[in-house]
Amino acid sequence: MKKIAILILTLSLYNSFSQSKCGIIEYDFSIDSMVNIMEKKGISKPLLFMKNVNNAAEEIKLQLMFKNQTAVFKNINNMRPDNINKTYFNLAKMLACSNPLYYKKDSVQKKVSQNGKAYVVNGKIAPSNWIITKESKKIIGYNCIKATSKRTIKGKNLITTAWFAPSIKIPYGPNGYGGLPGVILELNLNATLYKATKIKFLKQVSIEPIGQGKQISEEEYSKLNTEQLNKFKEAIK
Repeated sequence: MKKIAILILTLSLYNSFSQSKCGIIEYDFSIDSMVNIMEKKGISKPLLFMKNVNNAAEEIKLQLMFKNQTAVFKNINNMRPDNINKTYFNLAKMLACSNPLYYKKDSVQKKVSQNGKAYVVNGKIAPSNWIITKESKKIIGYNCIKATSKRTIKGKNLITTAWFAPSIKIPYGPNGYGGLPGVILELNLNATLYKATKIKFLKQVSIEPIGQGKQISEEEYSKLNTEQLNKFKEAIK
């Protein structure tokens, strides 16, 4: 009887471990915080515009598909509802995730096009300075722990907040963020919010390859964008 109990426990632990290896997490996206900040500061001129973008953001659905130590994060709802303005919908999509992001260990890649050429941009999982706190809460049934990261831009301190699930040993999350001892189920980034709504564990998933393109760094991609912007400014002078 004791041997049977040990066998059942072993199989249970094995199944739990296997579940954490492959699966799909779906996320909602919103910019409620951005709209609230504008209202509090009395920034009225762009407020209506951002409220419309936020309404469009409610239609955005995102997905993190993971397999072992690889994953891809992308938009999964590209169909615009008839009652949502195209401009607002496209901007919401861009804010949420402009290109599919491919994760492998501590790196992240995205494929972009510039001047008719395809590039694969290579970067690092962000950020590198998480501080794990003692705060916890449940998100879709999973116990999550709060982690924060601080950076300074133009003298202003910006804090990124993540809630990760230690029971799901996947070091990734939305929008190129990760590096924590568990998958990120909620991410508050620059007044935008990603929140997991569903997790489905699978025996196998198929992650499509990123495709061909010239390999460049994030710095090189930023330089390409700057050059393109300067050419545009020259053309409209």
